[in-house]
Amino acid sequence: MNIPELYVAVRTIVETAKGVTDLIRGIIDLTENNSELLGSVEENESSVVSKALHSLKVGDGAAPRIAVVGETSVGKTALVNALFGSELAAVKLTADTTRSVLRVQFPSNLVIYDTPGIFSDEKLENITRSFIGLRQRYNPASRVRSVPFQPDPNADEIIQLSGKNIRKEAPIDIVLWTVDVSRTLNNMTRDALHLFFTQLDKKFGKHLVVAGTHLDVLQEVSDEEAKEQLRVWNEISNNQIIPLSSTEGDGLTDLAKELFKRLPGNASLSKLQQSLNQVAKINRCSFVVAEMSHPLAMIMLMSGDNQEEIEIHVTILITLLCSHYSVDEETWKDLHGDSIAIARQVQQTAGVEKVVVKRDPIGVWERIRSWFGATFYGTGESYRILGVQGLSELLPIFYELIHDFEDFDHPPLTHESISKVVRAQQTDLEPLVRLEDSEKLALCINDLQKSQLKF
Repeated sequence: MNIPELYVAVRTIVETAKGVTDLIRGIIDLTENNSELLGSVEENESSVVSKALHSLKVGDGAAPRIAVVGETSVGKTALVNALFGSELAAVKLTADTTRSVLRVQFPSNLVIYDTPGIFSDEKLENITRSFIGLRQRYNPASRVRSVPFQPDPNADEIIQLSGKNIRKEAPIDIVLWTVDVSRTLNNMTRDALHLFFTQLDKKFGKHLVVAGTHLDVLQEVSDEEAKEQLRVWNEISNNQIIPLSSTEGDGLTDLAKELFKRLPGNASLSKLQQSLNQVAKINRCSFVVAEMSHPLAMIMLMSGDNQEEIEIHVTILITLLCSHYSVDEETWKDLHGDSIAIARQVQQTAGVEKVVVKRDPIGVWERIRSWFGATFYGTGESYRILGVQGLSELLPIFYELIHDFEDFDHPPLTHESISKVVRAQQTDLEPLVRLEDSEKLALCINDLQKSQLKF
């Protein structure tokens, strides 16, 4: 199809679909407001960092084990939830008042040790000090002989660990010291914090990471005050502090990179960047897939005699893809030209059925024969709902486009293999087509696309 023909065809479609722009906006709004369809699709920095961190391994191939320490009310829980995901949000972390070390293991096998707060109750601080291997405070009344340890946040069991049993039962790869950079310090507190950092640094060296929470609060003061505050905290931590906001997500990527750099085994930082890129790619792709599911469901419910409507909705799908991936003008023209051909192919393949029908006699001889009861037949067309067959034609095409745009590492699936998967779901999809349940069809299509794109 040349450019003038393409122009005429697209213009005809747009003119026929008076509300094509409203349709696209409606699809986007419907997707954004459908939490069930979107599922776990999140594009904020916290989500990307969390998923990337759960893919990390230490030198021996095991998931990292991270001890989180810090003063009371500095935002340890919020930071851990932002860094490592919603799985921990359901756990009631009360490190400010707990009298034990809490072990939380994620499905990825990554382990977090949440410790009692320091610089408040000396006995609680000595529990934390003993757990991470620092010298306890001298006051005999506050010293502890063993560390109360809760290995499962969902169970009430607390065991006592002492000596070598601590590292045997709770090995540590990294210590994450959490401080509040918005807090103004007096000289005594500043000296105490620097001494604590010095002890941590001597014990853990490159396996120590310092996170400064509440950067968003610090941004509310003047630039001069903020700079002075950060200067003080950099002095305390020998310029190792990473300022961040657990609520806004600022600085989380920097903290993730620092955690990864300090894992045992000298892992390459490029692996984390690859993981971050892959997670961001999957998050974006998840939204695209969810957005496409509604128009695909609507096409499934169309009849073969609705050719223009089918062309309109295929064009909408192409428009959505072009918008998300900012394709160049030549690609845009090619794809929109193809959209008409794709729609007509699907309409003819899935929506039109050749049938034998009676016809009137043609010519003198047939009319004479008809007087004596002869019946004549010809080939006609009947129309049907596109349904599962229409989806099996369309889904491989859009899978291939998304795969090419995203440049996934894994090789693409064949057209036939995807069509086969769709047909295998026929018993689940056909009742929804009969009921014209576009919402449930969209959910099924969403799941199908995600399974084929391997996320």
